[in-house]
Amino acid sequence: MTRRTKAQWQSIVEQYAQSTLSTRAFCEQHNIHLQTFYSRRHALGLAKPRHNKPKVTPAKPVSQFVQAQIVTPNCSIVMQTREAQLSFSSQCDPLWVAKVLKGLAA
Repeated sequence: MTRRTKAQWQSIVEQYAQSTLSTRAFCEQHNIHLQTFYSRRHALGLAKPRHNKPKVTPAKPVSQFVQAQIVTPNCSIVMQTREAQLSFSSQCDPLWVAKVLKGLAA
């Protein structure tokens, strides 16, 4: 087993960064155990990726908002989506309406 100094590891990691080889191929070519290379590179604070990978941005959540409007005062409430339209009496118990909407969302 070859013992290397911190300066030697610094040089090896810099050579790797400038090579076009994969980490595995580079280590095989220089007779270095792959896990040893990773741990020494990390210890030197050089464990940054060589290539910038594009960042994946999460998809924006789809709004679950349902627009409600009162058609005529004290008459009925109409809730409309692209798929359906619900009409409730304005005298309905709000908790009952919430349960109905929760059931439809499931």
